[in-house]
Amino acid sequence: MVMTTPSIRWIAIAVASMLISTTPITLPSAARYRPPSGTLQRPAGRQGAATRTDCAKDNFTFAAIVPTSNYGQTTADYPTLYWYHANHTFSWARFELYAAQKQTLKLESDPIYQTTFRLMGNTAALASLTLPSSAGLPALEKGRDYLWKVTLICSQKGPDDETASGSQRSVQGWITRVAPTAGLNAKLAKTPRRYEVYAEEGLWYDAIQDLAVQRQQQPQQPRLEVDWRDLLKETALGLGKAAAMQP
Repeated sequence: MVMTTPSIRWIAIAVASMLISTTPITLPSAARYRPPSGTLQRPAGRQGAATRTDCAKDNFTFAAIVPTSNYGQTTADYPTLYWYHANHTFSWARFELYAAQKQTLKLESDPIYQTTFRLMGNTAALASLTLPSSAGLPALEKGRDYLWKVTLICSQKGPDDETASGSQRSVQGWITRVAPTAGLNAKLAKTPRRYEVYAEEGLWYDAIQDLAVQRQQQPQQPRLEVDWRDLLKETALGLGKAAAMQP
């Protein structure tokens, strides 16, 4: 198991941004996600379970940014994974990555990567973690399923506080690294909106990452706002929450 200090990206969301804009946006979306052929539903865990805890406030939201199938593909050897949380006072979070046995989806007993980090107060945030190549973690194996999991921990005493075991919320998603299809690079070279190609090719994690980066670089671009909102319609989150997530 690899453990290291993570590089977590947090994007704080102002209260005003939680409101849907009153300015109509009529641009048609081109970000149409097409699930890979033969995609099967993976074990659930997109949104935090309803465990009783003092750290979850009214309208608490905690979700993995994955399709409703709980599964997505990537061509990246060290992909970036996204999740969202809001309205809480959880103190710590733990990230875990498990490799699954081929054909059975049974997880290896121990995570191949694990890290724990302090949360940045009661902040609504879209967070991401890029699997670190510098931590001795091998690149994702092509064709193999992996489970990634984020757990929020309700304890001021530290992430290993035994009394916190009943005050946790977890979300999870599945990911597989695949080889690029023939012609993928040629398609990517023809458009600045690479996420459109990734979405069309069924590469969920690549599409989300490219679009999130473009939104950070061009926060006032209406096209990117529409495509971000529409791509997140593929998740289990409501449209209001999806529209409010500002990468």
